[in-house]
Amino acid sequence: MNISEIFVRKPITTVLMTVVLAVMGVAAYLRLPVSSLPNVDSPVMTVSASYPGASPQTMASAVAGPLENELMSINGLQSIISDNTPGATKITLTFDLGKNIDLIAPDVQRAINAAQATLPADLPSPPTYDKNNPSDQPIMYVMVTSDTLTPGQVYDYAYRYISKRLSTIEGVSKVRLEASEYEDLVVAWRGQGPIYLRDVAQCLESVGNDKIAVRYGMIKRDAVWDGGTCLPISRAAGGNTVAVAATIRATLDQLREEIPGSVNIDIMYDLSLPIIESINDVQTTIVLAVVLVVLIIFLFLGRLRETLVPSAVLPIALLGTFIVMGVVGFSLDNLSLMALVLSVGFLVDDAIVVLENTIRHVEEGRKPVPAAIVSMRELTFTVVSTSVALIIVFVPLVFMAGVVGRNFKEFALTVIIAIVCSTILAMTLTPMMCSRILKPTGGHENRIQRIVSAVIGSVTRRYGVWLTFILRRKWISALLWIACIAGTIVIFQRLPKDFIPPGDSGGAFGVMMMPMGSSAEEMLDFQRKVEQVVMSNTNVRNVLTVANPNPGADKSTGYIVTVLTDEARPPIDEVMAELSRQLSGITDGMVFMEPIALMKLSAGGESKAMGSTYSYAMRGNDRDQLYQVAEQLHQKMQTLPGFYGLQTSVKLNMPQLVVRINHERAALYGITTQQILANLMDAYSGGRALTFYTDSDTYDVIPEVLPARARQPEDLGRLRVKSPLTGEAVPLAALAWWEETVGPQNVPHSQQLDSATLSFNLRPGVALGEATAALESAAQAILPPTISGQLQGEAQEFQEAIKSLVLLMMVSVFLMYVVLGILYESYIHPFTVLTTLPVAAFGGVATLWLFNQTCNLYAYIGLFMLLGIIAKNGIMMVDFAKQYLEEHPGATGFDAIHNACLIRFRPILMTGLSTIMGAMPIALGMGADGASRIPLGLIIVGGMVFAQVVTLFVTPGIFLYMEWLQERLTDSTRDTVLGLRDEV
Repeated sequence: MNISEIFVRKPITTVLMTVVLAVMGVAAYLRLPVSSLPNVDSPVMTVSASYPGASPQTMASAVAGPLENELMSINGLQSIISDNTPGATKITLTFDLGKNIDLIAPDVQRAINAAQATLPADLPSPPTYDKNNPSDQPIMYVMVTSDTLTPGQVYDYAYRYISKRLSTIEGVSKVRLEASEYEDLVVAWRGQGPIYLRDVAQCLESVGNDKIAVRYGMIKRDAVWDGGTCLPISRAAGGNTVAVAATIRATLDQLREEIPGSVNIDIMYDLSLPIIESINDVQTTIVLAVVLVVLIIFLFLGRLRETLVPSAVLPIALLGTFIVMGVVGFSLDNLSLMALVLSVGFLVDDAIVVLENTIRHVEEGRKPVPAAIVSMRELTFTVVSTSVALIIVFVPLVFMAGVVGRNFKEFALTVIIAIVCSTILAMTLTPMMCSRILKPTGGHENRIQRIVSAVIGSVTRRYGVWLTFILRRKWISALLWIACIAGTIVIFQRLPKDFIPPGDSGGAFGVMMMPMGSSAEEMLDFQRKVEQVVMSNTNVRNVLTVANPNPGADKSTGYIVTVLTDEARPPIDEVMAELSRQLSGITDGMVFMEPIALMKLSAGGESKAMGSTYSYAMRGNDRDQLYQVAEQLHQKMQTLPGFYGLQTSVKLNMPQLVVRINHERAALYGITTQQILANLMDAYSGGRALTFYTDSDTYDVIPEVLPARARQPEDLGRLRVKSPLTGEAVPLAALAWWEETVGPQNVPHSQQLDSATLSFNLRPGVALGEATAALESAAQAILPPTISGQLQGEAQEFQEAIKSLVLLMMVSVFLMYVVLGILYESYIHPFTVLTTLPVAAFGGVATLWLFNQTCNLYAYIGLFMLLGIIAKNGIMMVDFAKQYLEEHPGATGFDAIHNACLIRFRPILMTGLSTIMGAMPIALGMGADGASRIPLGLIIVGGMVFAQVVTLFVTPGIFLYMEWLQERLTDSTRDTVLGLRDEV
């Protein structure tokens, strides 16, 4: 008695167990978290240090250098890059994927403490660390505006009430905003009365960087708010975007009731909304695929009674998969749901094979219960072997390394879980239902059955004729098979390779850039021009522009966030291209924009410029040589097709004033160099002088010279330094002279070496594989041996993933051969089954090529799935042929495979069409973001359509060759054994 017979003879037990499984599956589905991708975050931390007034070179050598020396000793550190700008250093640490970010934090703090002794003694505050990846985009932009309050008051509400509440939400990184107010300080006494700070200075309630300008435009309201406050909210490592965004929205609803009605809180952009829409589209695709598969089954069977069997197995298998997903901590994301969509087509394969075989026995005269038992005795091995073969295809993906591998792990395991669930149901629920539902028809068929039987019967007879023709000329099969292998190799090499599609999030982020040295006022004028152009585009709903967001002397940059309309519009890539053309008409500066990725892999820290998607980093010991080579490569990239929005980190023309102190003159007044430097820092560096406290908060006091008196180089001469000898305030012009020059805007490091980064975007339709190949070819010709270069972030992950996937595909095929060899106890016929793979692969890649699609990660997923599915055809044919040879001594291989193909023709055709219909909604690009998934559907549909026809002729012919070879090997082995026996 096999396991199936137990369930056939206990129908009540089987039904009740199925009901429990279904209820638990529904409960698990409702509790599964929703996300865009599996929660795989690279362990990334940033260390920040501030030294107001210091040059980039000083920050690199005196601040970043000591910190890097200590941080490099942390175990598991994968990369360390630093960005050193005037007065600020930011070091980004990326650790191995296996590291826990919370457990690393104490090691980072210890390294910071160890570096304190070698850092400048007058550093205003110790360096701090943060657990966020600076490469990750904010998940939400919240705008705080008012029609009646001043910008300072709006800022205060945003800081004291909104940001503090949001920063306490689990999964949200902390948001810090700063303001200043301190005018009643007594600075001196003259005569009988005090002199207050307000008497000698203007005390403003403002922010740490009072040059920043925030403008928010809502096209539907035809309104622009100048001076509002923007809160970009980032997801902390490990946080779920959808869950965190939902909590933020609920918190903002509460805050709207607590703060005055004059303060407006508006969610400008919420990344979770397109994620939810995309997930809902995929779920709808699953339902549609189920309907199409059931329809195909009904058309083949012609009766609702028989159709009920696989139709019941399909949803139960999905619900069982949800249970296991919940237990192991998976989420409903694009990859896991995509696995389920693709699984719909073959989850019923085993049930269909069992049903079709049981119907055959019933029609031959057996009663339903014995028919189900006999059918399972014949098919148990086939069902197990086909399932194991399909599972083996995905096993290597589970062990794939890197960020891509961690994401693929959830996809592969979801498929494996679904296969296991469907296999168990095919061996338990399916035979039980067959034994209770099927009834002998006595040869009577309804109209649908007569039509289907006539059509399939006619096709089967014609197939039999052609099969006989091919089998008697089996060299045709071998020739077709070799042609498919060659065609697959040629087309695959020519197919453009791409990474995971970013999807259409409906939002874009960019950077506004003017020539270095531009004033804050010039940047504000450029900001308004950019805003006007963007708001004139009919595809734009909201736009946020922020000018001068960075502290320090450089006021030539800003950023822009654009939200597109929900109505019918072109794809986001086309909208970005249109905006780029429109913005290119502004001659004051440049704007680089990139779509906010709906699906973005967390690929660790990188030194990518704002507004760019990809980057290429170089590093070396000779800074001058490095910068020269970087500029050469930058110029070369401008001539390469497909690249746009090129940005370089090498910025050496930042206007500067070099102050030369006359030490002899200063000594006459008793003024030291330290005094002069302290006065310069207080006047121009924008550093914190002190902090004062109120009942509700703390505020920094930031001194600076009035902007009107700090516009021209000669204004520097008006600064006065108090003489300790005379008490006189001596003009700086009497103590020093200065000259105008230029210097670097930043001095970046990578792995403790000087580095330079080229950031770029790709034009619509340009594949990442082609672009990176052209870039690396150019770099190889330009970079000397002393300078190394490599892609960063997603581009680097893409290269590594492509190499890994090709290798893993070969490993999958090898493992499938090993498992089939064990199941068949044969070296030969596993190869016969695997002959189906090149045929399917050729059909899949040829379909991509015909439809002008790229071979991206979705396509690779489809290729893995295709190889596993099509192997089932070979197993069904070869397994039945082997059974025929065992049951009919003296039968030839020709008779065995010919008979197997004709008997298995109907289930092969039915399961193949089920798989095709299950993948058809994906191939048609249904859903809001369906276009990005088209390659996945095409490679399965195209591969299955081609393979369904060709493998029915190729595999039987190869079987005859393999059977001839096995007979020769068997005879040779028998002769060897007999010879050894005679010798003994």
